[in-house]
Amino acid sequence: MITRGTALVTTLAIAASLALAGCGSSGGDNSAEPASDPATGTWFQVRPVLAEKKATGNDCTVVRTTLPNAQPADSVCSQDKTVVYSLGAAVLTENDVDSVGSTDTVVSLGLLPNGKAAFATMTGDLSKQKSPANQFAVLADGVVLTAPSVNSGAITDGMLEVKFEDAAKVEPFMLRVSA
Repeated sequence: MITRGTALVTTLAIAASLALAGCGSSGGDNSAEPASDPATGTWFQVRPVLAEKKATGNDCTVVRTTLPNAQPADSVCSQDKTVVYSLGAAVLTENDVDSVGSTDTVVSLGLLPNGKAAFATMTGDLSKQKSPANQFAVLADGVVLTAPSVNSGAITDGMLEVKFEDAAKVEPFMLRVSA
């Protein structure tokens, strides 16, 4: 079981099913650079929200399962296809995850030192913004699972919690993020 630090981590609600086919790369080292090539994408990303709008018409008919980590991303849809996001470059990927734990419906991700610092910086910056620019998006396979707001300063404990509506989704997600 992973214990949480003093900062309260926003619990991320994920309502629908995840497309968990395939295998991601995880682990990584403590170097200053992420283990993945920034020009290529990874299946799990955390990105700042730049803008959002209600999805209309064909906005969400094409899903890009991999988004380049170092580039902003436009037209990224929510899992329920009701919101289209414009997102900044990826701040975290599965390569920034050091440890994984869970309860019935919550996966706790412990971040490596560089991921912890990057997440703290991002959330501190976001907490000073107005909605939607105070949000970060959690993506899996190119889809925004959730985009919580940061309202009370930086999240500095290096923990990210992902809450699933369906407990059956926890183990596949854990296995994939720790692979």
